[in-house]
Amino acid sequence: MRGGWRRVLTGAAVVAGTAVAGAAGVVLGASATVLLSLWLGPDPSRIAPLLPAPLPRPTPTAVDTAPFEERADAIAASWPRPEPLAGGGGPDLRPVQGVDSVEPDATVLTVSVGYGACDADYGAWLRETAELVIVGGWTVSDPAAGPCTEELLTGVRVLGLESELGGRPVVDAVSGAVLPPAR
Repeated sequence: MRGGWRRVLTGAAVVAGTAVAGAAGVVLGASATVLLSLWLGPDPSRIAPLLPAPLPRPTPTAVDTAPFEERADAIAASWPRPEPLAGGGGPDLRPVQGVDSVEPDATVLTVSVGYGACDADYGAWLRETAELVIVGGWTVSDPAAGPCTEELLTGVRVLGLESELGGRPVVDAVSGAVLPPAR
């Protein structure tokens, strides 16, 4: 009989051990799931799929300088009383929104150029004469852009001068007006 109880007790121990091991496995499995969810973040089924990166906007290889050059010639010839440009320019010649700190010893100008949300690129033109410095902006539309709002954004461009600014006024090519320093 002793051997029979021993088998029963051994069997009970195996069953109890299996139950304890099973419970420990459940606890370890649950702990691993909690740790994994903390590491990975929220429920993976609720994570939005990664979308491909947007394509870069095209950069123009060339912008037509003729409208600015013609306007700069006209302003220089009619200085100090140039008339505003009829029609307000276009993408190849846009008004400059402002110029930062116009100091006599400046060898660079930082100008603010207006552009639209659907423009691929923007920049600024510069023409120096002995009497004045003429600046104008330009933009290039993004052909891949869809419908756009008509909002004006501004960005800055730094333009190098051939010589110190001195007492020369900085003139906007579109309006023909002297740009006051922004600061």
